Amino acid sequence: MSEERDPRRVVADIQRMLAIAGEVEKVQVRRLADEYAAWMRHASDRLTRCGEYLAQGRGSEAVYLAELDPPLLTWLGVLFFPEREQWAQVVERLGAPMPRPGQDVQTIVRGINDAYDREQALNEEKRAFRRMVLQNQAPASRLVQARRLMGLDPSSLALQENVRDLERDEQRHLLERARRSASATELAEIHGILAGTPWVETPGEALRREVDGLYGRVRFAHLQNELSRLSRKLADARARKDLAEVMRLRPEWDRLSADMGLAPGDPRAHAGLRVLAWADRELADTEEELGYVNALDELQSAIARQADEAELWDLYYRLEAFGRKVPREVEQRFQIQVDRIDERRRRREMVIVSVVLGVGATVLVGFLVWLLRRAAG
Repeated sequence: MSEERDPRRVVADIQRMLAIAGEVEKVQVRRLADEYAAWMRHASDRLTRCGEYLAQGRGSEAVYLAELDPPLLTWLGVLFFPEREQWAQVVERLGAPMPRPGQDVQTIVRGINDAYDREQALNEEKRAFRRMVLQNQAPASRLVQARRLMGLDPSSLALQENVRDLERDEQRHLLERARRSASATELAEIHGILAGTPWVETPGEALRREVDGLYGRVRFAHLQNELSRLSRKLADARARKDLAEVMRLRPEWDRLSADMGLAPGDPRAHAGLRVLAWADRELADTEEELGYVNALDELQSAIARQADEAELWDLYYRLEAFGRKVPREVEQRFQIQVDRIDERRRRREMVIVSVVLGVGATVLVGFLVWLLRRAAG
């Protein structure tokens, strides 16, 4: 490879030669072809290595290699000059080498550009992180920034170790907060952070157990207080016979009972369960009352529209099934309606009998006349 001359000078000579009309010396063409081929092989080798780094997720190394002198992207821009295909025809006629990249140049170049953008973003984040350290900002803020840095360059062992150090500090801080806290809300927050954070440095088992124990004790005491408060509210509602308020509080009781794991026989649940049992009875009575009222309305409606006898008796028996005495007025109207139906039925029966008797008498008279005529004859 001839490295004495810059590739831009080689390409410039090729372009001047292609612009000259007429024959050119084969020796000159072969010399330029050799120089161009050497630079193309060199660029192709570096391009291949950059592609390998990108495939391995080593974007920073790909950018570093691409920026070595001469810069790869600038280099490729020179070597892929506009008359390159025309030059390839000239070279091939002479049987001289004309190497072509063995990989997808555009894909690798896009990958290098993307890695370069990430590298710039990473440098910006590093500067921001250094400012945070110099300004002695809170460790939690620095941890957020360090994780952002690691996300931009996940293969960096140094960034991973920095995150681990900050996470260990954060975990110690969370443990100290938990030890000082008597707030179920704050302990629930700490418990959630430890359980839900995708740590690089996984919290130790001893730390987890201690926080779980602190959270469990404070949470249990909090639930006990909530149960006492709710039991008093249920008792007050029962004293006022406020069924609606008891039903409004019931979902909260169910949730609290589930959280505490209260069994039906648990003495702590007795007060609340007595009120809820009263509410169930009240609801059952209310439902029965509604059923009775609906049955009564249906019977009165059937009487008013003069329903047939079968429907009237069916509705009457359904009303009786509630075990209550049918209201006197409804009983009277029902009986009147049934008597009218009976009367209409008797009249129809009498009409039928009369018709039958009339027809029978006519037939009998006719028969007697026939007998008399026969005797006279």
